[in-house]
Amino acid sequence: ALTEARAAPEPFRDRLVQRAVLRHAVSLTDMDQLDAAESGFREGLALARRLYGDDRYPTWRARSSMAWFLTAKGQPERAI
Repeated sequence: ALTEARAAPEPFRDRLVQRAVLRHAVSLTDMDQLDAAESGFREGLALARRLYGDDRYPTWRARSSMAWFLTAKGQPERAI
């Protein structure tokens, strides 16, 4: 899905990439590839902030995903 999102036409590309990056990070977490997953969650959150700003639902959702990931990784203090 990430490859297809990156090949999507504008104006859809950035939004599709942002969501696909987060989904990919979840899959990496499921495969216990935590360093790569964390990188993906950070990229997804950065894209959401750039696309939507800090006070929109997609950014809150990305932030929540990052917080759940860090908590599951045993680093809840970083999730705040």
